[in-house]
Amino acid sequence: DYAWLLEDWPVGVEARWRSASVTNPYSKIFYFEFGQSFLNYVLAGQNSLGNCLVGIHGNIYDVTDFLDDHPGSPDTLLAEAGKDSTDFFENIGH
Repeated sequence: DYAWLLEDWPVGVEARWRSASVTNPYSKIFYFEFGQSFLNYVLAGQNSLGNCLVGIHGNIYDVTDFLDDHPGSPDTLLAEAGKDSTDFFENIGH
């Protein structure tokens, strides 16, 4: 159960706040049936220099601190951040 993550992670707290109308937002059934939608919901808009999240294979990665060190430039990450980037990630050979 990943409910604890929502309370310990500022992005999770924000997503919880936006989902206040959902009955029992931490339900495991909700997570497994709507996991991809929830992933996109949490990632939406998280593509800035101050907060850069990338979704890959159903996981969310905070790459904010890695932006300046990325060999492909920060722009490459920012262009694919804030959404599920699995296809892009695999198509470039990672």
